[in-house]
Amino acid sequence: MTIWDVLEPRFLAPLLAGIALTAACALLSVVIVLKRLAFIGQGITHAGFGGVGLAAFLALSGWWRDLTIFLFCIGTAVVIALLSRRGRVMIDTAIGILLVAAMGVGFLLDQLRIHLRGEGWYGTLTGGRHAPPTQWDAVLFGNILYLRPEDVWLAVGCAAAVAGLLALLHREIAFYAFDETVSRVFGVRTTLLHYLLLVMIAAIIVLCMKLLGLILVNALLIVPGAAAVLLSRRLSGVLIAAAVVGEIGMVGGYLAAFGIMGGRLPIGPMIVLILALLFAAALAFNRLRSARA
Repeated sequence: MTIWDVLEPRFLAPLLAGIALTAACALLSVVIVLKRLAFIGQGITHAGFGGVGLAAFLALSGWWRDLTIFLFCIGTAVVIALLSRRGRVMIDTAIGILLVAAMGVGFLLDQLRIHLRGEGWYGTLTGGRHAPPTQWDAVLFGNILYLRPEDVWLAVGCAAAVAGLLALLHREIAFYAFDETVSRVFGVRTTLLHYLLLVMIAAIIVLCMKLLGLILVNALLIVPGAAAVLLSRRLSGVLIAAAVVGEIGMVGGYLAAFGIMGGRLPIGPMIVLILALLFAAALAFNRLRSARA
């Protein structure tokens, strides 16, 4: 394959889906970085392992599999939100526990289904269905080239919904992100925003996990925002910079994967590498600007 193969519909459609999801992730990443929710996002991301394992244990496929993973991630997000709002457990401790527990449950359920195939009760539970072996490498890095047309439209629709909600509530979210205590005094419903943001993060993670993988979605939810706050001091500039960084990483990694070694390199890790280089460049620019000031 060559870089010009990207212009073919079967390669161009996944790229468009990736561009749409990257835009949503980049915008959310600004809030995640400003509110220091990176570890929460990582906890929800790793909850995807538990959802994958549960779906495999129940021998689910298609939309039922996606729904199971989504509900598992949403459940994890709600538990994290409850713990973080009520303060019974330190939030980083709670996230760490849920993170490793979800991964452990996911791998355990995936192995249990193999050993329970001959049990009658298990056959009744799954309705006689047999799920294919779980491809954990695809869970980590996705399989963006194998998209159905409905996946592309779903990606665009989900990205538009996230962008729309952020645009509709941008004043409240900005106030909440910079000073939650003061925003609450001025009537901003911070608890509702907290839950809404976590649900949006969970929804994006579930969709991106199928297309881009858990590692890449985690990078897209952190790196663009982290780089953007180094490049601009205005919120509007930070949002624009995050979107630009995210899209350069997505498109650049996609094209590089096609253009280097005849397209034999995986796309997901290449995008992560480009994003890491962009963050390094933003950090260098910030230090140079500070030294001149």
